[in-house]
Order: sequence, then C-alpha cells, then structure tokens
Amino acid sequence: MQLREFPDQQDLLHAISFKWQHLVMAHKAGLCLGVQCDSLKKVAVDAKILEKEGLENIEDLEYKPCVGKVMRECFSEADEWQNPQFFFYAECYEWKLASCNERMLQAYIAHGKAFRKFLTAGKNY
Repeated sequence: MQLREFPDQQDLLHAISFKWQHLVMAHKAGLCLGVQCDSLKKVAVDAKILEKEGLENIEDLEYKPCVGKVMRECFSEADEWQNPQFFFYAECYEWKLASCNERMLQAYIAHGKAFRKFLTAGKNY
C-alpha cells in the first residue's frame, strides 16, 4: 500500500474517526475504560466521516461478548509485536471473524477498509 507522503486534514479526521470507533467498541467490551473518547467523538461527528463513507456507528450496534473475547485476543497478539502497524487490529479482527461474526466487528473492519482505501486513493471531500 502506497500512502501519500504528507497527511492532510482529511487523513487526520479519518484516523480520529477510526480510533474513536475502536475505543467505543473497547469500552463496550470493558477495555480501555480509562481512555476518554469524547473529544475524538466530537471531531469525528463534526467531520461526518461515518456518513461520508457510508459506515455504521458502533455506538448504535449491539454488543455481544464474543466481540470482547476477540478484542482481548488481538490485544494480546499485539503485545507480542514490538510495534504493530496502524491497521493491525482491524486485520486481526477480520482473521477472527470465524469465531465471532458479529455486526460490531464487521462495522469496525469496514471502517478500517474505508480508511485504507481513502489513504491510498487520495480522496478529498
């Protein structure tokens, strides 16, 4: 994947939206509870990234316990890496869909794919 050399404002807004959705899912799983995401949410909602990309808001999706199990497994695997790449979690969740094919994980994976596509296409709004 070839990314643009210098990130622009839209790149950063997508990254914020992606991280916000990940934290929402983590909070629903009882993980990362000490990490606040209100400011990320405000930026992402104001930028309308979910709407522009046709993505679901994970806040609106039902949480199933297997989502937390998959997240914990992927967090553990990430600890084994010195510096996991930015899309590691979305890819890890995709690898584990067979054990937990839930809409929440699918929505996060879709967000990761949309963000990666945005970065490689140079799309601007």
